[in-house]
Amino acid sequence: DVKDLELISFIKSAAPEAKLVVMTAHATVALAKECVRKGAATFIVKPFTLEQMRYTVETALRERRILAEDEDSYGRELKESRFCDLVGKSPAMCKVYRAILTVAKTDSPVIIYGETGTGKELAARAIHQSSDRSSKSLVAVNCASLSESLLESELFGHVKGAFTGAIRDKNGLLREARDSTVLLDEISELSGALQARLLRFLQNGEVRPVGSSTVQISNARVVATTNVPLEERVAQGKFREDLFHRLNVICLVLPPLRERKEDIPLLSHSFLAEFVRAQKKPIRSITPEALSLLMARDWPGNIRELKNAIERAVTFCAGDAILPGHLQSGLLSGGGAAGEGALLDLGKTVEATERTQIEKALQATGGNKSKAAEMLGIDRITLWRKIKAYRLSERA
Repeated sequence: DVKDLELISFIKSAAPEAKLVVMTAHATVALAKECVRKGAATFIVKPFTLEQMRYTVETALRERRILAEDEDSYGRELKESRFCDLVGKSPAMCKVYRAILTVAKTDSPVIIYGETGTGKELAARAIHQSSDRSSKSLVAVNCASLSESLLESELFGHVKGAFTGAIRDKNGLLREARDSTVLLDEISELSGALQARLLRFLQNGEVRPVGSSTVQISNARVVATTNVPLEERVAQGKFREDLFHRLNVICLVLPPLRERKEDIPLLSHSFLAEFVRAQKKPIRSITPEALSLLMARDWPGNIRELKNAIERAVTFCAGDAILPGHLQSGLLSGGGAAGEGALLDLGKTVEATERTQIEKALQATGGNKSKAAEMLGIDRITLWRKIKAYRLSERA
């Protein structure tokens, strides 16, 4: 709404230091760009709880404090907001952390539900690291990545000569995870025969290697993950009901990123630090404008998609800060309609993106280089040099 945008401008002109939080039911990239241009700090999407609102306000105030301090401030904030390898301080994630600490005290099976990319494996590892079993290594297997026969051997082991290629005895993961934890990723893809064998193990700890008549005992704890509700698989006749009830002693649900947008700044800076180290780049920050664009997206691929976006931004960033232009999708065109060999020259792509963002900043500020430099996250001298290098009109 035009009047709402004018109100943002009015508030910022009257109180330049104020941090404005926009409440909206329709957070879009276009809206984010316009609100940020007018001076908004972040968004909260309706419907929301009072707890979510309080956290969003705290986050906005914390952002101002961090930006005003030295460059190590975000590093300290990340340390305070990390639980094992999980990052976030939103109410939703605090509930997850409390649940993990409670679950870790038991030896019961656990099912972790969550959409693709929400960090289910990290949550499983957090349970293990917080338990009395943490001195032993967690062992993991993806139930969807192996054929039934290979997965059976991987889980239960085999004896020499059990099948072609079995040249020696092999301990399965269930035996290797004795006194430890075994992670069964994508357990919904387990075949009917292996479901029966897993049920027997959960009932009495029995492990019988392929080709052997000898039963061994293991006390491995089972943590399973799935992005498909197992109740649906049971109703479809694709998952044993008795195994479901045996597994479903403790259930942990990870929230999608769209329900914990307050954590996007922390996650983004965590990934930024990771990729800056890996690519050895001098990038120090993500501009508020770029962060607001990240906050406005729904992220159907969740944390994994956000991580990919930050990695791509770091790759294309030639300066010391991530700008909105570095977050544009489709900078690389690989396959599809473009066909093979459609990769753009990296240097030319970066230059084109940088030139476009400078032009937009100069247009938005009416040629005011100080304000344009602030919007772009660079100093005025650097902006002046780039204007000359790209032969741009100073009013674009």
